[in-house]
Amino acid sequence: MQNPGMQSTPGADIEATRDRAQAGIDRAAASAHQTVDKLASAAFSTKDRLMATGEQWYAQGERGVEYTRELVRSNPLASIGIALAAGILISKLTSTRH
Repeated sequence: MQNPGMQSTPGADIEATRDRAQAGIDRAAASAHQTVDKLASAAFSTKDRLMATGEQWYAQGERGVEYTRELVRSNPLASIGIALAAGILISKLTSTRH
């Protein structure tokens, strides 16, 4: 605090303003750093969950492919007939001529 009879010097006012500005900048930087850390943590967590889900989907797809292979091996003529019928149906559905 200043005495009522004493005048503040311009240098002291500038110094005090600079100190207040620096304190505000330091608080903002700390807050930004905490926010970036939280976002990075959330991103890593999301990446881990997505990778686990992708691995599950891949395994399920592999099981589906193996199941289909076994069906085709055990019923080759039926598989050919189904593939032929599906091809004809897809051709009719996608054909521009009706």
